Amino acid sequence: MLAEPKTRIPNPKTRAMLLAAIYIAQEQYGWLSPEAVQRVADRLNLTAGQVYSTASFYTMFRLQPRGNTASRYARVFRAIWLGGRTGDRLCERALKDQARRDHAGREIHS
Repeated sequence: MLAEPKTRIPNPKTRAMLLAAIYIAQEQYGWLSPEAVQRVADRLNLTAGQVYSTASFYTMFRLQPRGNTASRYARVFRAIWLGGRTGDRLCERALKDQARRDHAGREIHS
């Protein structure tokens, strides 16, 4: 007979430790790479899928590295400061691009 697959995290202590471990891994690595997810899974004797599904549920966890949006906005504001109409168009484009992403930086498909 086949073993029942692990779908839930049955132990409440393990669930609580999982959130803390994911948070620590993100603080340590800056984001939750597949390697970081696997390390958390190995430590807590869970599958990588369980860790990933928990991390993807909470918006405070980043599953992709952060992009460098600060330099893009600096370019836009410098262009606006110089008074060019190009700055207005750049600003509109940057804001539209940002509106297509959620607060974790993931692309929103409509």
